[in-house]
Formats: sequence, C-alpha cells, structure tokens
Amino acid sequence: VYANTNRLDSALIIFNETFQLAKEINDKQNEIHSLFNIGDVYRYTGRVEKALEIFKLIERDYDIEEIHPFLIPNLYFSFTDSYLRVRDTLNAKRYNQKGREIIQHHPNSHHRMTYYSLSFRVDTMCGNLNSAIKNYMQFKELSDSINSVKFKESLANFQILYGLNVKEEEIERLRLDNEFKDLTIKQRRIVNYGSGFVVFLLLVVIFQIYRSKIKSKEKNVILQGQREELAAANEELTAINDELHIQREELQFALTVLKETQNQLIRSEKMASLGMLSAGVAHEINNPLNFIKGGVLAIENYVKDNFGDHLVEVSPLLEILNIGVERAANIVASLDDYSRKDDVKITEVNINSVIESCLMLLQSQLNNRISIEKDYTNHSLSIESRDGKIHQAFLNILTNAVQSIEGDGTISITTNKKNKSMIVVVADTGCGISEEDIIRVTDPFFTTKDPGKGTGLGLSITQNIIEEHNGSISFNSEMGVGTTVTVLLPIKRVKI
Repeated sequence: VYANTNRLDSALIIFNETFQLAKEINDKQNEIHSLFNIGDVYRYTGRVEKALEIFKLIERDYDIEEIHPFLIPNLYFSFTDSYLRVRDTLNAKRYNQKGREIIQHHPNSHHRMTYYSLSFRVDTMCGNLNSAIKNYMQFKELSDSINSVKFKESLANFQILYGLNVKEEEIERLRLDNEFKDLTIKQRRIVNYGSGFVVFLLLVVIFQIYRSKIKSKEKNVILQGQREELAAANEELTAINDELHIQREELQFALTVLKETQNQLIRSEKMASLGMLSAGVAHEINNPLNFIKGGVLAIENYVKDNFGDHLVEVSPLLEILNIGVERAANIVASLDDYSRKDDVKITEVNINSVIESCLMLLQSQLNNRISIEKDYTNHSLSIESRDGKIHQAFLNILTNAVQSIEGDGTISITTNKKNKSMIVVVADTGCGISEEDIIRVTDPFFTTKDPGKGTGLGLSITQNIIEEHNGSISFNSEMGVGTTVTVLLPIKRVKI
C-alpha cells in the first residue's frame, strides 16, 4: 500500500522489517522477495548504486532456483533499468538478455512487454535506431493487446453481474407479488371461515417475512462479494495503467535523448566539414597575404632608399596596406582554429588573472563609459591550458559584452567554485539578443553586428575552446536588458 501510494520511505521500513522476520525464521522465499522490494525502492528513488548492491546480493548469496519463476525476470529487468540509469549499456544489455531467456521458458505478456521496452531504451542509448524502432513497435503491440483484452474482460464481467442483479430483483418482485396475492386470499378465507384462523395466519405471515429477510441478507452478502471482486479488478487495472504511464514517460525521455544526440551528431558533422573548408581557405589566402606583406615591405625600403623625401606622404598609404593585411591575417587565423589544434605547451593559468589580463587589453574600449563590477571567489581557480587559448576565449566574451553596450553601461563578472568545477558568469547591460538569434550565436560566420565589425567566428571559436577543455558555455539574453554568459570549466587536470 505504501509503495503504490508513493510513500516509499514508509514502504522501505516495512520491507526491511519483513526481511528481518523472514531471516529469523529462515524463510528464504520471503527473504528474497523483501530484498528485491528494497532494491526496487532504492531504484525508484534514484539511489541506483544502492539498488545494484541489493540486486547483486540476491544473485550472489541466494540460489536462483529457489526464486519463483515470476520473480526471476523481474530481478533481471530491474538490473537492466538500474544499469541504464547509470548509462552502463553493456551490463544493461546482458541482464536484459538473461530476462529474455527466462520468459522464453515461462511466457508472460507483461514480462515480454517490459523486455521490449528495456530493449528499446538500450538500443536508443547505443544509437541502434533501427533495432530501437522494432522493439518499440513490439512493445506498443503488446501494450495495446493487453489493455484491450483486460478492458473487454472487465466490461463482460460487469455486464454479467448487472444482468444477474436485474434478474434477481425481478424474481424478488414477482415473488413478493405472489406472496401478496396469497396473503390477500388467506385474509379473505380468514374472514370467511372465522376468527379462529386469525392467529394461525398471522404466524404464517411472520414466518414468510422472516424467511424473506434471511434470503435478502444472503443475496446482499453475495452482491457485496461480487462488488468487492469488481473493485479489486478495477484497482488492478488502475495499477496497470499507472505502470504503462510511467513506461510511456520513460520512452518519451529516451526519444528526447535520441533527438538531442542526433542534433549533436549533425553539428559535429557540420563543424568537421567547416574545418576542412577552413584549412583550404587559410592555405590559399596565406600565400597571397605573404606576397602582399613582402611587397609592402619592399616598397617601403625602396622609398626610403630612393625617395626619402616622399616617405612622409607614402607612409599613411603603406600603414593602410599593413592594417588591411593584418586584418585579413587575423581572419585567416580564426578560420585556422577549426582545422587544427596548436602544438604548444600546456601551462597552468588562473582564471581571475586571465580575466584581469583581458580587461587590460580592453581598457581603451571601456573609455570611462562602462563600469566593471567584479566578484571573484577566494578559492584557487586554476586550469591547465595551452598558452593563449583560455585568454582568447574570455577576450572574445568580454569584447562582445563591450560592443553590445552603446553609451554608458555595466559589465558584471563573477567567479565561483562548485564541486570540482569553476563557474564564470559575465553579464552586461547591452542591447541584448533576440530569441531567434540566441540559438545561433555560436554558429560559424553568424553575427548581428554591422558589416565590417565582426566575422561571426568569435563565439564559435570560444565554444570550441571551452569544449576542448571539457567545459560548457550557455547564453541567456533579453532584448533591451542585456546578456548573461555562463562558462563551466573543470578545475581538475584535463587532457587536451
């Protein structure tokens, strides 16, 4: 009762007491049942590791042949669900196969339905989409069949009980009508034959009424028993519906995970294609840039040697050419981040120091119009990174925050520690990003800035750097209010 009403802590107490009593009287059957129920309570409350310990105890310390055949597949399927919850697909598949072998010898529709449901989850987690779809169709077919049969049986039983009740009431009414007629005739005879028979007839009437009441009580007892059986059937049907509802939610969750995995695969394929394209473009553009850079240097030396008096007039033009070449080289370098990883040494950097260094570089852009609010944690927040990578990531984030503020504004920077990870939050009071654009801000070449003010690669490269360090980055923005960027990075050593 406690388990079915979701009072699992109370159920756990009762199951533990049952296990202790069974152990005292050496009742192995109830010991196993109690342990299994305890494991299931741990499983349903999210304490999967504890549940696995209980199930392994049953499998190790008890003879499987002593278990009721109906409980063996339940044990293996509980193993399977627990391993799925900790994403151990190998053991999940192994125990699900054991359950299948048992139900082949002891067929049961509910066990088969559970097997196909778990097979669908295993295949979904392993990426076997065709097999997952086949198992789901088998599960759906069994589920619909079981529900249809149970509903028809319950409806047929109800119709039979109702028909019997109507017929019994009709028989009782006819019987009472006949008794009433008999009484009327007897009363007339009493009047006709004299008052001597009055006492006798009254005794007969009393006896008939008493007998009717006894029969009525017996019928009420029968009807009450039938009502209780019908109520028990309804409760069983309700429990089955609740179980199916839970399984449907689990399937919906599995489908959601499958869709998320598919989106990640699509994005990975897109980024891989972009990396190949970027490598080719960077190679083809770098050569002409080197020619231009060398030509500008040669022109500058030539003017110095032969036309020194014109150097002042020519210098601005040469400076413009150098700026253009440098900008093109920076764009090529940004593209090159998609096709390779720098082969430079890994050093330990402090996040607070990295942010301070980036703010120094952006000091000229702050221009006394943007105030910086800092809330750094006292914990040591260090990460091992290739030199310059983390600097580049946070410089891109802070540059976007500065460029989003027109006029006066504020940028708030918070660092904190959570378990074995560090959290960095950068919030600005800029123009914000629309809901349509927020999901695309890390796409390569996507930008909301005016032409010439951005390449659309900054946040895309930033995301690659953060993920390269086993971290994550998320964005939250509201138009006219500002944008908040949250970066989560592991403090422990990472292999890059």
